[in-house]
Amino acid sequence: MPTIFLDTNVFIDAGYFRAAGAQAFLRTCKFAGFDLAVPEVVLDEVRGNFEKGLASSLVSLTKAGRQVARFVTHESDEISLDDETERFNENLEELLQDVGVVVLPYPATTTRDLVLAGYSDRKPFKESGEGHKDFLIWKSIVEGIDPADGPHVFVTSNTSDFAQEKTKETFVLHDELLSDLSDGVSVLGFTGRQSLLEKHVLPLLDGWKPWSESNVDLDIESFAEGIIGKELSYKTMYGLEGLPFSNEVIITMYGKPEGLVVHYALIEDQYMVRIRGNSECLFDGYMEKWEYFSEHSETMSGADWNDHVVNVEAEATVEFEIMATYNAADGALGGATLEVLNEIEGDFYN
Repeated sequence: MPTIFLDTNVFIDAGYFRAAGAQAFLRTCKFAGFDLAVPEVVLDEVRGNFEKGLASSLVSLTKAGRQVARFVTHESDEISLDDETERFNENLEELLQDVGVVVLPYPATTTRDLVLAGYSDRKPFKESGEGHKDFLIWKSIVEGIDPADGPHVFVTSNTSDFAQEKTKETFVLHDELLSDLSDGVSVLGFTGRQSLLEKHVLPLLDGWKPWSESNVDLDIESFAEGIIGKELSYKTMYGLEGLPFSNEVIITMYGKPEGLVVHYALIEDQYMVRIRGNSECLFDGYMEKWEYFSEHSETMSGADWNDHVVNVEAEATVEFEIMATYNAADGALGGATLEVLNEIEGDFYN
């Protein structure tokens, strides 16, 4: 059976697969006839990233609580890093077992192999010699592939270390990696779970259908507005198409979702719902002073910051996609995840 191999960034982009909408992706792949496999090194990275990210967020939360306490009296429940990390690890293990995800053991690689590979100037290593985790991930996949099945799929947004050629949604494995595979083994590359779902998984089923054909009476507009309010408010991103500044931009205000287009896919007795639309948002960020005053001062408001940059505000349209699940048994629409379709992504995972 063809296998879908998942990299670390897939878990991070999916919010660690905590939401039902993200978990539906895994179940849909299984229902469509794919096996799912994750290298053990990926799971170790996922657990490490979760604990590290939560610890950093809790520090920020504590600082913010102290600032709020200067103005109002408030009570907040203390979040235990150890308890939440333990709960996450238990839930992750339960999800992997429930879906039937195969965990690939660490490859038969020695520490000497890692050192020598770091000087080989071969993918997935960088010129600096960094990349030992990517090397272990790839070797785990090579050892876990069944040559009798295929084409297999590798999902990662780290195309700079794994790809020879790439588009926004797919990539071709680098020749130096392909040489590690047995003759006749085919591996397709996808940059994210949404592109894989759209182009390779759902076509094997019935594909997307207009929501009007679902015969389900739900207030999709109110649901979408609730998700927009929860997910877009003060969201930080590298950049957005249509904005003249990048690196770190923050949505400070969001508008009512418009132009909603809704589709569904029926997976066994559960609906996967896709909601696409747009929202006019106000962004905050920084620009070089010379660029702001020479080209954009008439279209954006700005505040002085230092000798080199100016703090600016500008409006731009966010194009979003919400993925959720609808359980016909209890009539609940939930487990939503949101993706900004016109976001400019930095190379965060290298």
